[in-house]
Amino acid sequence: MADLKRQLGLLDATMINVGTIIASAIFIVPSVIALDLGGSLPTILVWVVGGAVSLLGALSAAELGAAMPDAGGIYVYLSRAYGPLWGYLYGWSSGVVINPASIAAIALGFATYVGFFVPLGDGGIKAVAVASIVGLTVLNSLGVRLGAVTQNVLTLTKIGLVIVLIVVGFALPGGSVANLAPLWSAAPLGKQIASFGVALVAVLWAYDGWIEITYVGSEVKDPERNMPRSIILSTFIAIALYCLVTASFAYVLSPAKMGASSLVASDAAKVTLGAAGAALVAVAIVTATLGSNKGIVLTAARVPYAMARDGLLPRWLRTIIFSRTWSWRSSCSTACRAARSSCCAARSPAWCAPTRRGAIPSRPSSSFSSRCGCCTTPPGSSRWTWR
Repeated sequence: MADLKRQLGLLDATMINVGTIIASAIFIVPSVIALDLGGSLPTILVWVVGGAVSLLGALSAAELGAAMPDAGGIYVYLSRAYGPLWGYLYGWSSGVVINPASIAAIALGFATYVGFFVPLGDGGIKAVAVASIVGLTVLNSLGVRLGAVTQNVLTLTKIGLVIVLIVVGFALPGGSVANLAPLWSAAPLGKQIASFGVALVAVLWAYDGWIEITYVGSEVKDPERNMPRSIILSTFIAIALYCLVTASFAYVLSPAKMGASSLVASDAAKVTLGAAGAALVAVAIVTATLGSNKGIVLTAARVPYAMARDGLLPRWLRTIIFSRTWSWRSSCSTACRAARSSCCAARSPAWCAPTRRGAIPSRPSSSFSSRCGCCTTPPGSSRWTWR
């Protein structure tokens, strides 16, 4: 049976990854880690350490993606490393629970911030969330190329808005070097180390998503080069943005104020831009969550598609239409489960909790364990190269 066409270039692959990594966490997590660490330097340093840990996983994913550029990502790696049982267990949990729930949670977060501009009740938030899921699925149905262009626009807009927040924080009146004090917490060293570890959990959640492009590996052009490049470039972009935006918040506020704020990005923007700052942050979060969900809706459908291709799910899920550009049945089944989750969800601050894409260690540990099981490059596959 014909496979999906290879239509995604380096820019497309990188923007899918960056768009998935950077969602609402960049506007929330700096407050969480400032509360834990109590000093401006460790608040920034934890992003560097988290980025380094994520980069180790990204390097593993880069080699796996180049060696096995097939639809399915981690499902494929686990199946080939340990056998179909482990791939099936991951694919089932991912396709039935993790991905639909993640899409639903981010869609609800998107709808909540749409409510900043248009008053929405509980029913309205759920309706907007479902509409966004349906809309993104329909958009993907129009072809991977159009979907990739949309993803590029959303991600570049998101990056631009984050850069605006960074520049505004450092350039406009309101910020001061004095706000960076204290540089280090006065707590005992043991407590600082423990707090750093707790903060690192939230940071690793914020970096989650660097492996996303591997789920559409069968649609990436020249995967031996573009897969590793996109994975590593997207991780470095996220590291730079996270460190700079956190430094900007610390420059405008103080670590104590950051830790006490539940809306740290909005509070920092208000200091420099006034009431317009809150609107800017709301626009940034709406764009960030929509762009993140756009990438997840595209990639999540490839897991049930790959399982159906391997005979582990009903064969009708692997049906491809529109000149081999859309696995429509697997996409629709994922969208239906996500929409149902949105309708059943209770309004809760849990949308902002570090639960996106399942347990935090799932990405790095899956990549490392699969890499250990795939030390020998499979026959007919390629090692990745930067040339």
